[in-house]
Amino acid sequence: MADLITLDELRTIYGFTIAPGSKTEAMYGALVRSASQACMNFVGRDLSLRESVEFQDGNGHDRFLLDNTPVISIGLLSVDPLHRFGTCLPADRYRFDPATGIVTLYGISVPAVKDCIRISYTAGYDPIPDDVKAAVADTIQMMARRITGVAGGVTARTMADGGTEQLEMMAPTDYAKFLLRAYRRNVIR
Repeated sequence: MADLITLDELRTIYGFTIAPGSKTEAMYGALVRSASQACMNFVGRDLSLRESVEFQDGNGHDRFLLDNTPVISIGLLSVDPLHRFGTCLPADRYRFDPATGIVTLYGISVPAVKDCIRISYTAGYDPIPDDVKAAVADTIQMMARRITGVAGGVTARTMADGGTEQLEMMAPTDYAKFLLRAYRRNVIR
């Protein structure tokens, strides 16, 4: 899985002070990877642009759902209940919805056989959307505060009015989850 934000973007867009070639830069590099992974774990999929190959179970219908979206293109699609996958369907025998990842076959019902569909396709975001980058940056900021001691070991603090504020401990942050909710897929197969 690729990083969802770069160190240069943290410096220029979000104003992080990261000296090139320093220990701080190495720390932030690790935080970028960790926060990107935490955000992708929350949404349940990789958001970066990549090639995917999936084997899908047949469902007795003419439609099935891809794991990754948005779908950019489908390279090869083969339906074979014997699992040989020697023949690919021509592009005029199916269509796909880029946003949902639903593939509809024309004139074919997929037999209810395990792993009888093989599909290779390109999916993901390029460039990564700004709200995803903001979610990752917010999570990095929380992680950096925990590591550098600005809030190290502190889980709550007393406010001036006597109330108590709980500090976030888990990645991604609540704000990041709010930003990422539109990218989360709640699909039951």
